Amino acid sequence: MEIILKYLLSIIWLISLAHSQIINGVAIQVNNIPITLYDIKVAQKELGKSKAEVVQLLIQNALEESESQRFHLEATDKDVELYISKIMAQNRIPTKDAFFQALKYQGISKDDFLKNIKRQVIKPKLYQRISASQIIPPTDKELKHLYALDISNIKSKYTSFEEAKNELQNMFFIKQQQRILKNYFSKVRAESVIEYIR
Repeated sequence: MEIILKYLLSIIWLISLAHSQIINGVAIQVNNIPITLYDIKVAQKELGKSKAEVVQLLIQNALEESESQRFHLEATDKDVELYISKIMAQNRIPTKDAFFQALKYQGISKDDFLKNIKRQVIKPKLYQRISASQIIPPTDKELKHLYALDISNIKSKYTSFEEAKNELQNMFFIKQQQRILKNYFSKVRAESVIEYIR
């Protein structure tokens, strides 16, 4: 009887081990950056998107991480602290302990949160690094064309082109940066090693 019990326990242990490897197993590798089945499941749950959409987002994140490593970009402790302080202020949370307790209550671990924050802090640095040399300031003619198109009902906010000029420049830069980043990451993706494992 004892032998049978040990045998059954060992089978149960092997099954649970195999199950944990499936859940935590690497599904995709992007330039040696792993994306696990667990990452995909968590992202699906948090974002409420299909598996295919989540996989594309996670691949994009891995490409951005890979490029951040290539450019040696990092999130300093000061960057992270500032980001957390802003979130705390927006949500009127008095202490870090209360903040991390609230995260824990929502099922978010401190380590996962800090990892995500570092990504969020590095992302603008990466985007700036990629697009800074390629962004060309708009001419007045281009800005007047934007003003005439009345994107985002800008004419209802301002009485003249001159008043709207700063916002128009920002809109122009954002649109130009989005185009530059899209082209850049299309090239990066084409040159990257993306392995679908599971």
